[in-house]
Amino acid sequence: MNYNIKRTLIIIVIILFITWMGYIAWDRFGIGESIIHAKLVSDNASILSDEEEANLAKYHAAILDSYDIDYRVVTDSEASNINKYSADNFAANEVGSLAKSGMGILLVINPKSDELRLEVGRSLEHIYTDSFVSFVEREQMVPFFRDNRVSVGVLATTELLVARIQEAIDKVEFDPENYRKAEVSTGAGAKTAANIGKGNIPIIPKRNISVLLNSNDSPEEVVGKYIDAMQNYNADPNLDIYTDATKNMMRNWRVTKGQMKNIVNTYKKCRVLDRKINGNLAVVRYPVNDRKCSPFFLMKENKLWKLDLTMMQTSIIFNHKNLWRFKNRDHKYMFAFSDWSFDRNGYPHSLKKYRWQLSVKSYDHHGAIITAIGKGSPAEEMGLKVGDRIMRWDGIEKPNYKQMLNNLTSVPEGKIINAYVYRNKKMIPISYAAPPKP
Repeated sequence: MNYNIKRTLIIIVIILFITWMGYIAWDRFGIGESIIHAKLVSDNASILSDEEEANLAKYHAAILDSYDIDYRVVTDSEASNINKYSADNFAANEVGSLAKSGMGILLVINPKSDELRLEVGRSLEHIYTDSFVSFVEREQMVPFFRDNRVSVGVLATTELLVARIQEAIDKVEFDPENYRKAEVSTGAGAKTAANIGKGNIPIIPKRNISVLLNSNDSPEEVVGKYIDAMQNYNADPNLDIYTDATKNMMRNWRVTKGQMKNIVNTYKKCRVLDRKINGNLAVVRYPVNDRKCSPFFLMKENKLWKLDLTMMQTSIIFNHKNLWRFKNRDHKYMFAFSDWSFDRNGYPHSLKKYRWQLSVKSYDHHGAIITAIGKGSPAEEMGLKVGDRIMRWDGIEKPNYKQMLNNLTSVPEGKIINAYVYRNKKMIPISYAAPPKP
């Protein structure tokens, strides 16, 4: 073989090998993801911790994946003219280029001049108008900035931006497919004083209406009074509709006009599914598939139903699509969800779709624990109870969530399932014939 040809072939092999290893590194070790995250958040002014910067980048990457919107955050103390800086940065860094549609948003924060500007790409300006952007900055972002909680303010603002996109989707005003050739250029935008660390300013209600409870108010009526309070921008932590624990929490909990407006806009579209009552506890629920509307939790104090909003802080979390899930299911209100199932991430599902109407979660290496059982379900007839720890199931010792799920869906109809559960410090044997597959 000719020496030059041989050398050329060796070079080609080396190039292919390097390219392949680069692909492996990009895919397996997240190098590509790291590059995208670095573009999404650039903390040049060092006002975010490493953890805050990473969390923002991860959250905005999810926005890019779900809505095809390239949302960047830049902090810079050298941005003397924040309007010009935002426009120049938008163009120079091609904000929108990470999205297939070219849609982009840029948030610039200058802690030195104490200013911020939210710059919106031209293809999004009919959704994020100047008036909307100004409201979001002033009434959602700045209140958190005043508390020196910059990253929380940015995330809280993102929640409102997502809510507006979802509203536009519902009204068929937004479809990424319409913007496949959108230009990377600025459209709407607004500059606002950031007021970082300058302290809270009390919110003045629209109308000074007292929110009082009546002895015959139902849980749904108490929730209605809460929505009315939010509609009137009543952030008083001592409202009669709150439990004592909620009042204590609310005194140290930032509530913004933006959040209150978002609560009203969200729940006015939700219809109440039902209420569940167990002694002095109650839950007002919304349809299981309407995950933008989390349930309300109430407790009787002095013979009156009152909102227990501490549950929102301790047990409920919202994702980047503003959909709720339980981050903790070991609480006293789980009685209200016996007819629902929850996946491993805590998102609710209807038990009607499942063969056994049985929900479990893994419990380290000690076997799965039953978290919900449908009324009149095969699981209930089998004699299982919420809280049972499954020590053996159809020959599987201490099964985890995945093993249980595989068995529950695949076991043949009529096969006798032999199981042992641990309950009240006792091992209890259980046998039952597998029900028909749905």
